[in-house]
This record gives sequence, C-alpha cells and structure tokens, in this order.
Amino acid sequence: MTIAYTWWKDATIYQIWPASYKDSNGDGIGDIKGIISTLDYLKDLGVDIIWLSPMYDSPQDDMGYDISDYESVYPKYGTLDDMQTLIDGLHSRGMRLVLDLVINHTSSEHKWFKESRSSKTNPKRDWYIWKAPKYDADGKRQPPNNWGSHFSGSAWEYDETTDEYYLRLFAPTQPDLNWENPKVRDALYDSALKFWFERGVDGFRIDTAGLYSKDQKFQDVPIIFPDKTYQPSDLYTQNGPRIHEFHKEMYSKVTSNYDVMTVGEVGHCSREAALKYVSAKEGEMNMIFLFNVVEVGSVRGDRFKYNGYNLIDFKKAVEDQGAFIEGTDAWSTVFIENHDQPRSVTRFGNGKHHNTSAKLLSLLQTTLTGTLFIYQGQEIAMTNLPRSWSIDEYKDINTVNYYKYFKEAYGKDKDFAEKEKALMDVIDLVARDHARSPVQWDSSAYGGFSTAEPWTRVNDNYKEINVASQIDDPNSVLNFWRKSLKVRKQFKDLLIYGSFKVLDYENEKVFTYLKYQSDPESSSPKAYVVLNFSTDSVKFDKLVDGKFELVHSNVSDVVEDTLTPYEERKHREYKQVMESQNSSYKLDERSARFYETLREKELREELDQKIEETNELDKFRRLKRAVNTSSAKVEKPVSSKVSISISRGVVNTKIGKLPKSKPFSTSTSTSTSTNSNSQNNSSNNSPGNSSPENKPQGSLSELRSKRQDTPLDLVSGYSSDDGEEGG
Repeated sequence: MTIAYTWWKDATIYQIWPASYKDSNGDGIGDIKGIISTLDYLKDLGVDIIWLSPMYDSPQDDMGYDISDYESVYPKYGTLDDMQTLIDGLHSRGMRLVLDLVINHTSSEHKWFKESRSSKTNPKRDWYIWKAPKYDADGKRQPPNNWGSHFSGSAWEYDETTDEYYLRLFAPTQPDLNWENPKVRDALYDSALKFWFERGVDGFRIDTAGLYSKDQKFQDVPIIFPDKTYQPSDLYTQNGPRIHEFHKEMYSKVTSNYDVMTVGEVGHCSREAALKYVSAKEGEMNMIFLFNVVEVGSVRGDRFKYNGYNLIDFKKAVEDQGAFIEGTDAWSTVFIENHDQPRSVTRFGNGKHHNTSAKLLSLLQTTLTGTLFIYQGQEIAMTNLPRSWSIDEYKDINTVNYYKYFKEAYGKDKDFAEKEKALMDVIDLVARDHARSPVQWDSSAYGGFSTAEPWTRVNDNYKEINVASQIDDPNSVLNFWRKSLKVRKQFKDLLIYGSFKVLDYENEKVFTYLKYQSDPESSSPKAYVVLNFSTDSVKFDKLVDGKFELVHSNVSDVVEDTLTPYEERKHREYKQVMESQNSSYKLDERSARFYETLREKELREELDQKIEETNELDKFRRLKRAVNTSSAKVEKPVSSKVSISISRGVVNTKIGKLPKSKPFSTSTSTSTSTNSNSQNNSSNNSPGNSSPENKPQGSLSELRSKRQDTPLDLVSGYSSDDGEEGG
C-alpha cells in the first residue's frame, strides 16, 4: 500500500474561537495576543495547525461571521501587526495557521453592500441578490418566496430605500453575495483570499461552502414543517447548479497557486456530490465537514427538533462521515466539536463518568481516518452550560431567535410552561452557546480567561475543570489527549490513513471496529478498537483472530474479559517480523522541503524524549507534594500507569494508573509494521525538559542512524502511595 503523505492530512488542527479563548488586556474579550501567549501550550498538546475563527472587522451580529472588511482585524481582537506576529510565531514552531473564509455573505456594513442598497442603478446593485416583493390577496407585502433563514423567520429582508428584498440566509445583517456575478467572485478572491495568502496564512476553513450557487428560479420550496411559514431552502440553495464550477474557479485562480489547505463546511450531501468537492482530480477543496455525527438525533433543518439516537445510529453516522472516500483519491475530516456544536462529553458522554467518557471520545476521534479537528476546551473536557441557567444567559443569535419565535407561537398556550421546559431541555443539549463559553484556564475568578467580567458567563464548573488542574496530572483528560495524539502519529498508517470496518454492528452498548491498511482478512497491519458506550459492565469478546497487544486504554486495572462502563481499549496485532510503516511513502512536491525541515527537528526531539521522560516521575512526586499542600481538588488516581517503550521501531504499551471513575472505558489494539523509519513523521510535542547541552547534534542521516540504535523508554504515571512505576 503506497500512501501519499501530506501535511494537512497528517495534522491535528485546533480551532480557536477568539472571543472566548484568552483575554490578554483585561477587557473581558479574547484577543490575538491571548492566543499568542498559549502557542507553546498548544505545541506541547500536539497541535500542528490552528484554525482561527473570524477575527476580521465586523459589527459582531453573528460573532464575526458578518464581515465588514476582509482586510482588517476587529479592533477588540487586535491589529494586522498582531496577526503577523501570530503567523510568524506559529511558523517558527513548525506550526501553521488556517483562517475562516466567509464568502457566502458579508455584513450589511460592508462598503460593497452600502453601495448596492443605495439605488437600483448603482454599479454594485447586482453584487447582492435583490427581488421585488409579492403581495397577497389582501394587498399585504410578502417576501419573494417561502425560503426560511437558518436563524428563524424569512430568508428575505425588506429594504425601504429601493422597495425590494435582499436575500439573507442567515441574519438580517448578513446579505448573501451574488456569485453569479464574476466581478463579485474576483473581488472576493483578491480581498478575502490573496490578501491573507500573501501574509503567510496556510489555508482556509470555507464557511457554508455549499451555498454559493442558488437556483435562479427562486421558487417556493416544498413544505417540510407544516407549523412554520418559512421552510428550509436547501433544495434550491445547497449544492446548487454552479457550485462545483465556482469551487473549481477558486482553486484554479487562487488556492492552487499556494502551498495551502482548504476544508469546506458542506454539512449534508450525497456521496457523489461529496467526491466532486474533494476528489483530488476534481481540483476544488481538500476536504469537507459533513454533519452526520454532530447532528445525529436532530431533525435536519431544525436542530431543536430532537428525537434522540442510539449507539447503532451513532455507528452509522461515524461510518457514513468517512466511508465515502474508500477506494478514491478523496479525503475526509474527523471532528465531534466546533463553534456551532455543543460539548461532546455532554452530548455523547455521561456526566457520572465525565473523565472516562471524555477519554473514550478522545480515543474514538484519534483512531478515525481523516484530518483530525479538535475545539478549544475539548482537550480538558469542558461541558455544556448548566441546565439551571435561564434563556437570558444565552447569547447566540440562533438560540435567541428560535426561542423568540417559539414564544410568539406558543406563549399563550395553557401548557406553555411544559412546552418551554421541553425546549429548554433541548437547548441545554444542542445549542451553539455551549461551545462559546470562555476557556477555563485555572480556578481563579472568571476561570483565568480574563481579569474582568467576560462578555459571556463562564461555566460554573471552572474550579473543577480547567487547564491548570490537569496540565501536570498524568491521569487527566488533557494528558490523555496528549498521549492519544502521540499514538495517532506513531501509528499513522493505520489510524490516520487506514481503512475502517465496524464489527458487531447491532451491539447497542459496544462500538467495535477494525483499522487496516489493505484487506481486513489479510495479514496486513491492523488496529482493533473496542469502546463501551454504556453505563454497564459488559463482556469483552474478542471478535478478530490473531495475537494483539494493548496499546492504549482509558481505565486502570484492565480486566481481560470485562469492559467497565465507557471503557475503551486500543490494541495492535503483534508481528514477530516488523516492516517499515513508511517503507513506501511519498510526499507531494510542495511539502517535501517543509517536511524535511520538520523531520530533522522531530528526529532530534525523539532522541530528547528519553531524557525528558526520565524526569517525569520526579515531576509527579513534586506534583503530589504540591497537591498535598494545596486546597485544590484533584481527582484521585487508581493503580494504573501508562508506559511505552520504543526500540528499533517496536512499540509496547502497558496501561496503569488512570482515574478511578471506571465507566466510559475503551481499548484499542493495533497491528503495525514498523522499522527504524516508522517515526519519521511522529509527534514532536513532548515537554522540553532537556538542557541545550544534552540535545543531540548531527546531520539528518546521522540522527536517523542514532535513532535506529537508541531505545526510548517513555514512562507516565504515579500512584496514590507515592510508589514509582515504570515501563
């Protein structure tokens, strides 16, 4: 099996929502300098690329997705100079930056729209989509059709200046651009893309990437929700007749001329349409976000109409989201959180088994095929907002508008209190607001996010769930994520690039799957992953032949024939004769030079790891002494440790000393073929404990030679009785 390694396929991408990430100047709003201050933290976590949500100048009606100037920065976030410092700081660490590309619509405050709305004869009138009103039998003015806004109500906004409606699929202040006009497209390419590429940005997450081409008949859509006047417009606005033509043009004119990546937010489409977007030969985008997993249980077109799901539904969603690339030259994404989704540990985990279920989800995500995206705070298992909070605490325009229209429709009903409670239960589970509360950095006031009251309320549990309480705890969710990301890179041929097959599909408690390189029935390397998604202890049945060894697990004291609640196990198949994972790899031409530099750095850091990890037990002893004298509450570990030894490409992992909460356990086994080259692209995010004089020196070939002959013993764990346990 020949694998074409590419930097954006191998990468772990971390999304930052700037308003809620970290405030550097005490005004209660996150900013670019706050991001810069955490770059080493992100590097140590294992992040390769930052995806920065909109930081452009904006009235902030939709938190920056209403852009008034593509070439300026929102003043409360910083300046263009701050952005350049961020770009340079990432590149100096071997990391990259991806921005949000919002080009379906602008803000109504953008200079283009101000001109467009000024008169019907303005040269920019047709830069947006204008239509005359309709009138009903009573002579009352009505919108041009029954299309609904994604934020409730009509998708059309009346403008008195010219007595016409403009299309706005989102907020009233987000008018849709007219992509049928080539002048609009060229202006976007120059202002929104080339401007930032020339400043060193490494790519874009393309917002609403399937919406640019509207059916030009602008006819009514069929009635899907009889209780609503305005209906979802996807039939005539999503994946429209010219959408692939537009993306091909953008690729040809702009993105193909730079060493960059693109990932498009498409949401829903057929396998055939998905392949048109991301098949390499099509020349459109590198990958897309599909919503199979994050929307499981919700009615498409209305997230607040929630029916629930079972594990079989979840398995199908996971499978469908990535299976469309099988046997093709396309690529997929792996994600379970972002700025538009609730917190995964609340949505898919279990509050009584918070840490264990969070680790289970980490193992799930880090063993799936595709480019991995994680969202700020996911690495510490931040949760949804408390159910006790009232609607007044919610600020997202989607939630606020939905509740407003709901109250207008049902507020006078006798059973409104019951209906409202049911809606608030769903809002508590799936609202976008849950992802937008400030990141919880420590247990100080406002969770260490700011020294002033934040723009939106910090989750009440910030004293228990925060970065500071986890960063030096080897049993924390944060450090489990670190380990999971290292294992993902270590076995990337299986975990990032491998094929995926669900086993025991109808099991409603356990999610079991196989990762393999060529044929699941052949002797090629395999990874065997078992995830107990229930609150019950269940029998562990080995569903595959062969000898496997445990590589990673989220529980202590693994019982061979029993999976505790929410336990996960990851195994690899043991091979007496090991071959190179990277024996047939190739790099695309543009990435070769960049990777050669990174590879040398990574090889040096691999040799550093032995020195670094040898000091970890001492660090854990110091941590324990500090904890014993602190009032901070620390989860008590049980007898579980993680130890990995690497020698000549052979990896052995034992599990021990993980948190006492046993539900949500998982396990994975992997069958791999490795030799001395298997770590050429491994993670290089271990903490830097070695002194400069201890750093190995030499040419790249010398480093490779040294690494081949140098065993690495990596030990992580401490026991409640202060005993030392190594591997």
